[in-house]
Amino acid sequence: MIAPSQWYKILVTDTNIFIDLENANLIDEFLEINWKTATTDFVLEKLDSLMLEKIKNHDVRVEELGKKEIKELVVLRSQNKRISVVDISVMLLAEKT
Repeated sequence: MIAPSQWYKILVTDTNIFIDLENANLIDEFLEINWKTATTDFVLEKLDSLMLEKIKNHDVRVEELGKKEIKELVVLRSQNKRISVVDISVMLLAEKT
């Protein structure tokens, strides 16, 4: 078993997290923490160019969903219209990660 101090810390974020951190003037501090940050290409499509530039200047892993995840996304979306496609994409990434 891996000791908790050796766990690999990954933060999976959605659009609102990036926007809220920017509104609070905390995005730069967030992007510099010692954790790996991951998001999906769906999230990037919702961000403005300034935010995209900040993300590109840091080590944020951007994942594209594969065919399997896209199929699952479509099924999940058809079952619950209240959850956005972007949020489902992040949920699927979190499960995968």
